Amino acid sequence: MDTRIKVAAAIQLTVGILNLLAMSWMASLFWFSFGGLVSMLVMTICTLGLCPLPIGSACAAVGPFIAVVGILEIIAGAAGLIRPETSRPLTLVVAVLGVLSILLANPISVVGGVVVLAMLMTPGDPEGVAAAPPVEVAAEG
Repeated sequence: MDTRIKVAAAIQLTVGILNLLAMSWMASLFWFSFGGLVSMLVMTICTLGLCPLPIGSACAAVGPFIAVVGILEIIAGAAGLIRPETSRPLTLVVAVLGVLSILLANPISVVGGVVVLAMLMTPGDPEGVAAAPPVEVAAEG
């Protein structure tokens, strides 16, 4: 299970860095650049109807929230790489938070959260499967 947590931590670390470097700034700049009816349509579509305001700059507050999600992903990723045996709960909580960031129109965290949740919630141990002895099939005849 430690291998899965380390891989999930690496994914969260990568997604968190991408959120800080790209998504939070792009979201703020994107929302600031629109105005009027176009802004209302874009805000309604991108935020799933949560921010249908006619002024694009009013929804620019999405950027800092994406940055906070990115910081939490970096913290969870670093904790998972340093101490994988104790960081599973934090990794799961931050992955769920990443999935919920669909409300912030943040596709990077959503994809990363879904991948991490799928990895950590899948039963079984991949190392155990590889270490199992081969099954012998009796020849018919």
